[in-house]
Amino acid sequence: MSRLLTLTFIILISACGQQTEKKTQLKNDSVQKASDSTASKNIKAQKTGSEPNETETRKKDSELKFTNGPSREKIELNGKTVFIIQLDSLEIEQLKRIDGEDNFYTAADDLMWYNSMMLEKMDSFGIPVKYIDKDTVDFYSKDYSQTIVKDSTFSLYTYFFYDGEEIKKTELFELIEE
Repeated sequence: MSRLLTLTFIILISACGQQTEKKTQLKNDSVQKASDSTASKNIKAQKTGSEPNETETRKKDSELKFTNGPSREKIELNGKTVFIIQLDSLEIEQLKRIDGEDNFYTAADDLMWYNSMMLEKMDSFGIPVKYIDKDTVDFYSKDYSQTIVKDSTFSLYTYFFYDGEEIKKTELFELIEE
């Protein structure tokens, strides 16, 4: 049952992200062509036995790139809330390539399980949970404002908790144990 829920959620995320993917595909074609030529240069460099280039290539291939164009959202803060900033469909595809699909789906399955536990707990406290897939989020209230920009420390889900005064990045298990 848990795997079915996970698969359904991943399909939903992929379906929601397809519009973004189509719009940005035309913009990214020139970027992809440039990266393809860079990749062929890296392959040539590897064949010549250049160790530093091989290390640099592996490092670049293992980093998540937020290159699907700028995306921003403004959110008004109205009381205690959990915000989950999630990766969009293009970033998820990169993550699958970096970690391998089997590892990705295993981790996503575990994450979905613990996330559902957190959702139940927040529901019991009456604390809303909001999902965001934008790269930049501007939070504001009468007395508070903060901007969060997605970076390489973000995972499939990155959790933030607004306690009524400020937003703090938090771990999923901290939310479950509260």
